[in-house]
Amino acid sequence: MARLTAGSFIALTFVVCVTAAGTSCGFSPASSSAPTPTPNPTVTTPLKYLFVFGDSYSTTGFNWTAAQPSPKNPIGNPAFPGVNTCGKNDPNWVDYLLVKYNSTVTMGYDFAVSGATVDNALIKNTVSFADQVVQFTKGYTANGKPGGKLKSWTGANSAVAMWFGINDIGLTYMKSGDRLAFNDKILDKYFEQVRTLYTLGHRNFVFLNVPPVNRSPMMISEKVGDKVKPIILNYNSKLAKRVATFKTNHPNAKVTLIDTHTVMRNLLNSPKKHGFKDATTFSHTEKTVMWCNNYHISPGVHDFVARAVEPKLK
Repeated sequence: MARLTAGSFIALTFVVCVTAAGTSCGFSPASSSAPTPTPNPTVTTPLKYLFVFGDSYSTTGFNWTAAQPSPKNPIGNPAFPGVNTCGKNDPNWVDYLLVKYNSTVTMGYDFAVSGATVDNALIKNTVSFADQVVQFTKGYTANGKPGGKLKSWTGANSAVAMWFGINDIGLTYMKSGDRLAFNDKILDKYFEQVRTLYTLGHRNFVFLNVPPVNRSPMMISEKVGDKVKPIILNYNSKLAKRVATFKTNHPNAKVTLIDTHTVMRNLLNSPKKHGFKDATTFSHTEKTVMWCNNYHISPGVHDFVARAVEPKLK
């Protein structure tokens, strides 16, 4: 299968050696112009289908009832690279993963929605993880197994990537009660959905933990970073334990935890080393910033996230 890449991605230096410690072989910030997928044979990721669940850090604006992913547009709809909080023409980690760091034609079914939490029964906001799994079930399964709009996906040729917790914490850190104990409730609901996906046939699970959004320009300006930080660290610690338990209990599944917190923390600690202007400037037009607005990471940072995920999908 031919690889999909984008001409406008040439502005980035190809690096896959981002480790859990966040070390890198060099970086040139991403272009925000809309890329057009074209063949390129650099890296191999032998997947046919990637199913993504998450929030604004993952969304491409995909509508599962509209045009489906194809070699011409691996995200299906809207036009590549989709629409996210940074804008219409700014790639996120899903786009980079499907197109730049991939040597096969991998179709991306991205159910992520801006503002999503794990479960609206706990934190009511937009289309939650639970709702997204319902959409996936309606659209891509039949009688409890692969079917519907895509009958050819299997546990062997697909992967599930999940990135939650940012809004679950961001919308509740100021509330009363034990916020650390509340993380357990969030994760209880989280893994209910993970088990559902396993039951439906998925066997390749990629979890992304919560990045240090306590260091976002918004939380810095509101002076709440110190309050949010321990909640994030507690959530990530508990997520890691849940992931390890799920892996032990499901030995026939491939289970991976991506430490986006460490990757991004190292970028924030040494922005110039990695090609960024600084750790706090946000702009939708500047190419060397880490934030496209006061709470969302730029395409350049998304590129580092994609680099961290890509090796784990092999």
